[in-house]
Amino acid sequence: MKMPPFDYACPATLSEAVALLAAHDGDAKVLAGGQSLVPLMALRLARFDHLVDLNPVSELRYVHAGDVLSVGAMTVQATLERSLDVARAAPLLARAARHVGHFQIRNRGTLGGSCAHADPAAELPAVAVTLDAEFEVIGPRGLRRIPAGEFFESTFMTALAPDEIVAAGIIHVPEGRRLFAGMNVRENLLMGAYHRRDGTAAIRRDLDVVFGMFSRLYERRLQDASTLSGGEQQMCAIARGLMAAPRLLMIDELSLGLAPRIVEELGEALAKINATGLSILLVEQDVLTALDLSHRAFVMVSGRVTLSGPSKSLADNPFIREAYLGVSSAAGVAS
Repeated sequence: MKMPPFDYACPATLSEAVALLAAHDGDAKVLAGGQSLVPLMALRLARFDHLVDLNPVSELRYVHAGDVLSVGAMTVQATLERSLDVARAAPLLARAARHVGHFQIRNRGTLGGSCAHADPAAELPAVAVTLDAEFEVIGPRGLRRIPAGEFFESTFMTALAPDEIVAAGIIHVPEGRRLFAGMNVRENLLMGAYHRRDGTAAIRRDLDVVFGMFSRLYERRLQDASTLSGGEQQMCAIARGLMAAPRLLMIDELSLGLAPRIVEELGEALAKINATGLSILLVEQDVLTALDLSHRAFVMVSGRVTLSGPSKSLADNPFIREAYLGVSSAAGVAS
C-alpha cells in the first residue's frame, strides 16, 4: 500500500518551520523521527496534505544540563540513552530510553516526536509526567511552557495547537541529596553505576564495598531512599557517587541540614575514602568542617578565590574567622 500524495517541506530553521505551519493554517503535520507517523501514513490510517520535516533543524538537537535539564525536541532517543548529562540529571529518562523499541528505532525516534504522538504505551511520555517535566512549544503566537501533566490530554491527544511545534523538554533537577523516591537504597546506588562498562562483577564488588563502609545503608538497602533520615540520605548520595567509580568525587554542602554528630560521622567516612587514593572536592559553607577534612583549601568571596593554601595554615587566619561568621563561603580539596 502506498501513501496518499502530500506536499513535502524541509525547513532549515525553527522560524521557517513555524512559518510553514502558520501558512497552511492547521493542515500541515510535523515530521520528527517518523517512527509512528510514517507507518500510519503508509497504511493510510492517517492522511495529511502537507508534511514539515524538522530533521534539518539542528537548533532542536541538544542536551543542556544545569539547574534544569533541557533536551531539544529533535534529540534522538539513542542520545538520551547514552548522554552522561541525562544520566546524571535524570537517570530515569536515560534508563527508560533503553527500552524504546530496538536500536534502529532509537537512532531515528526523537524526544519531541514521541511525546507529541502521545501514545499511552510509550515510555517517554510516562517519564515526562513522572519527572514533572515541562515542554517548550513554539508557534506563530510565540513560545509557551506546558507542564507534562497538562500537555497530555488523552490517548494520542496533546495540548499542542495545530500550528505549534514541541521545541524542548525541560526537567527540573532536584536540589539537596537528589535521591529517587520510589526506589530503594540498593536501586539508588546502582543508578550511580548506570554508565559503567566494566561488568556486573565489578559493580557488585563495589556495592559490597560501599555497604561495608556505610553499614546503615546495608541495613536499609530495601527501604525507599526518600524515607531515610537526612544523614542516611547524605550517606546514600555519597555512596551512589562512589558506585560510578570516579577519579574525583565532588560533594556539595556535606553538612547541609545535618546534626554535628552526623557531620562528624560523614567526615570520618570521607577520610577513609580519601585514604584509598580517591581525590575529593568538597564545597562547604561550614568553614571549620571544610578545613578539618581537607588538605588544601580555597576561600571564595562573591565567586572569586581570595585565599588558598594548606588547610592547617588557614585555620587560624582572621579572614577565615570572618568567613565563618557568614561573610563568605569556603571550599576544601582533598587529593
